[in-house]
Amino acid sequence: MGLTNFPNGISSFGMPLPSGSIPATTGKFWFVDSVTGSNGNRGDRSDEPLATIVKAITLCTAAKGDTILCLPGHTEAVIAAGTIALSKSSVRLIGLGTGRARPVITYTTAAAASVDISGANVLVENMVFSGIGVDALTAMINITAADVTLRNCEIEHADATNQAILGVLTTAAANRLRIEDCAFHGTPHAGTVAAIRIVGGDDHVISRNTCIGDYITTLGVIDNVTTACRNVFIEGNKIFNRTASSAVAMTFVATSDGMISRNYMQVLTGTAPIVGANMSWVGGNYYAATDATAGTLI
Repeated sequence: MGLTNFPNGISSFGMPLPSGSIPATTGKFWFVDSVTGSNGNRGDRSDEPLATIVKAITLCTAAKGDTILCLPGHTEAVIAAGTIALSKSSVRLIGLGTGRARPVITYTTAAAASVDISGANVLVENMVFSGIGVDALTAMINITAADVTLRNCEIEHADATNQAILGVLTTAAANRLRIEDCAFHGTPHAGTVAAIRIVGGDDHVISRNTCIGDYITTLGVIDNVTTACRNVFIEGNKIFNRTASSAVAMTFVATSDGMISRNYMQVLTGTAPIVGANMSWVGGNYYAATDATAGTLI
């Protein structure tokens, strides 16, 4: 199979890709496909893909901008804590395809099953994480490093049988976290505490996400606990906490600071969907506390 070049001069190794779909890098590309791949393959060509992300990570070099491209239809099971461990810095995990043709990460076997991101500057983009294979997952994605980005991912955290406790969980070391254009969702069944739980860290941006599910009534979808954050920007999100009598869409430690703007929030009771005594509610935040009612500007 002949080589196809990116507009930026980087070879796609036989896989045509539109301009701008994969960011430029001087690192290596590794292809993953559970359907046709083998961990005995070279992995650096789309016609010789690896079978697992886990294997691809072992071939990446830290701090070089290596990219793991998961082909459409790829599936991979997470069965224990850190089954997929993105521990090398500056690695990019990118899924190809749209909808549920995108690569799907499933969770089975143990409530501790997780994807762990401990490498700085890691990007995870266009992946599906389906956490409904086992009940009460502690956290689907653990982030413990700085400058991590989750972009255009789907996080399914609840169905009628199983509900993950948390979608994303951070530590105070996860500075400058970006969660952008992601979809967090679950069916209307109790069990998920929050979609995103932030434990400290500074300069986060949580932007343009959609979040719907039965979250804890007094915590909401975005939950900052234990340690205050600095310079946090929460903007352009659509949030629906549909637990009966839910009063909160997002909550922050009293001394956390930053800006909350242009969010649209549906709760089912009360007049205070944001809890954050030191946060700036700069404007454009709307909420409704009853179904089928117009939003109120805070």
